[in-house]
Amino acid sequence: MFSDPATMTPDLHRAVADGSAGILEEMYLEGASRWHHLTRDTVDTVRAGMASRARLAVWPPLSSDIDAVLGALTTDGLVEGVWQDNDGHIHSALVDENAFPELTAQIRSAPAAALLSVYASERTPMFTAVTPDSDGVLRASLLRRVGTGGHNSVCGPET
Repeated sequence: MFSDPATMTPDLHRAVADGSAGILEEMYLEGASRWHHLTRDTVDTVRAGMASRARLAVWPPLSSDIDAVLGALTTDGLVEGVWQDNDGHIHSALVDENAFPELTAQIRSAPAAALLSVYASERTPMFTAVTPDSDGVLRASLLRRVGTGGHNSVCGPET
């Protein structure tokens, strides 16, 4: 819904403060992502360190209820597992049912985790944005995402 993280920042601060937002996915190259843990103290630092033209997606916090996260793992299909290690770093893996045992082991040893659908109709972040270049011009490819519940999420201005 936001073309620039600066526009998104006040809403993001509120969402982090009320506990509804907790992680940010920074897609800085096609097929490559970095994950950031968001707290009241880290939002501005994370925002300042993002790559130009990165697509951003804000997600709810990771769950500390690891049994519930693993209980939501289906028996087949494709899923993205996101987990925080004991040093606080966030990792992710895109896996199919053949790699579920390895993903389960990673998540089982994590203090917090989540499973995200990889299917566009089911993958609906809370907020999306695109970072501008250092000169302030938005040159990134803009994607339109249609969320569930009648909410549209747009990376950049609607066209």
